[in-house]
Amino acid sequence: FVEQKHGRVGLYVAVKEEYSNVCAQLLLDKLADVISVNYKYAYFKRYIRTTGIDETEYEMLIASLISADLDEDRQYFLKQKIDLTGFTIDGYFNFRLRSLKEKWTEIITYIPTYFSREKLVEFISYIISEKTGRRALIYDGKVYDSHYNRMLKGNLVGVLPNGNVTREVILSGFSEVELRGNLSETDKKYLISFFGEKIFFKKNKTT
Repeated sequence: FVEQKHGRVGLYVAVKEEYSNVCAQLLLDKLADVISVNYKYAYFKRYIRTTGIDETEYEMLIASLISADLDEDRQYFLKQKIDLTGFTIDGYFNFRLRSLKEKWTEIITYIPTYFSREKLVEFISYIISEKTGRRALIYDGKVYDSHYNRMLKGNLVGVLPNGNVTREVILSGFSEVELRGNLSETDKKYLISFFGEKIFFKKNKTT
């Protein structure tokens, strides 16, 4: 069950002993996403200041920086010896993951204080090009992987006024896109800008 007390939210899970290891692994996997996406997003938003791009483009920049080494950040967390009994996310992040924060701080020092839109497109396209063999399936404004699992990393960083589909694709580390159905004009613009010839179109079946 979930409990809110003194401005904090607690999750309490009770399972049969034979399922405890499976449950713990599932919880650790979700915690890895919270640290590697939500906490990294908050950290970068706090310290990265850029001019020359609008708010949506800034969000795309942050998403690309999160995605660039998302797998490595997740594995760093998952390799820790973590006892989930009485575990607090913020306490663990602040006192046990200092090396991860130092890595993020170093990344921040490399980000220029000014981006033209052309440089932003070049930068994000380069990060995307480093990913290989992962195709996003976009059906009716929702993003799925090749096994039709819904991608929801954007839920960890809040909803944008525009461009949520593109940000989800970037956050989830896809290298190419397959489109079916309608998209907003904003998402069309950014997907074309960042993915270019790596966009594929699949027609809906008709009866």
